[in-house]
Amino acid sequence: MKNKDGFTLIELMIVVSIIGILAAIAIPSFSTYRSRAFLCEGYELSTPIKSDILEYRDYRGFFPENNLELGYPGTIKGKYVENIRVNNGSIEIIFNKHSGDYSEEVITLNPVQNEGYPTGPIVWEEKRSF
Repeated sequence: MKNKDGFTLIELMIVVSIIGILAAIAIPSFSTYRSRAFLCEGYELSTPIKSDILEYRDYRGFFPENNLELGYPGTIKGKYVENIRVNNGSIEIIFNKHSGDYSEEVITLNPVQNEGYPTGPIVWEEKRSF
């Protein structure tokens, strides 16, 4: 009697179809996570700049005009962020062309003071442009 080792064609086809189903479920989720990673990098790079802008305003009474006035280099880059610019207290996050869904998008964070509570905290209003 011969000993036959290996898998049958049916078994192989079932395994391949299961892998295909799992891939069809995972790929859309992966692209969503990837898009969030691009956005998170921009927000992470802007976080210390936000606090420095608020400290600058508290100390001097007005917002900084640009990166250099705030003490930052003219260009702040990341893997997916082309540049972060300070423009009269606003922060412009410019994504590079390798940023997937956010390719060449600009997110502007504007400091907003609550009129009804002038001594309260400043919040950051987000505006997107493509």
